[in-house]
Amino acid sequence: MMFEALLWKDIRIQRVAMLAAICVIAAPYAYAAYSCIGDGETVSSSADGLRASLVLSGRITLMVSLMVLAMLAGAAFAAERSDRSHEFLAVLPSTRFMILGSKALVVAAVASALWLLNPYVIIKIATIFSAGSAPSPLSIDATFGTVSAMALSVLGSGWFGSILVANPASSLLIGLLSPFLSLLLAFGICDPAREENAFRITFVYGCLVIGMVTLLGGTAYFFRREEV
Repeated sequence: MMFEALLWKDIRIQRVAMLAAICVIAAPYAYAAYSCIGDGETVSSSADGLRASLVLSGRITLMVSLMVLAMLAGAAFAAERSDRSHEFLAVLPSTRFMILGSKALVVAAVASALWLLNPYVIIKIATIFSAGSAPSPLSIDATFGTVSAMALSVLGSGWFGSILVANPASSLLIGLLSPFLSLLLAFGICDPAREENAFRITFVYGCLVIGMVTLLGGTAYFFRREEV
């Protein structure tokens, strides 16, 4: 019962981010349907248009979803500290494992829905249609891989920031700025004009390292700090 109460509390905290995630998930399908209705196209050209619309809107919402992930991670702990409701949790019969598990479950569920229902499924649906003028699966997979690394960086840094600071906006900003740190690292190591592939790989690995370190580091700090 206690874990269920914590879960509902975290769902309430994340309601704005969840609403944003629903909009981001639905937007590509709505755009693709709107772009293919009422144009009087043939079945073949309609299929090509639907594929192109799905790929284009999927790529755009890939980037927009980073904001949603930053909102999710940034509000996880900071929202409670900003309104001081975390002090109420200290008197409840709940462990830190329960508190952390509830927040992690809500964030993971929304993030998984956002990434499984949006870009991945859109990409796979798009490959069903004719491969005429749409981007190749290789270029789509490269984009998806790069932005996935950025997503981990944003999520981990926002999670870390949410544990450190009491302002959700500040932790959101920490999450959004983290990919730029990897970008600066890549610029410092490689010349993008002559080493394009090495530059991209450095950027991707930088995002992955930052995401993992901040996610695990923030979780460890949550268990060590004195206040809940």
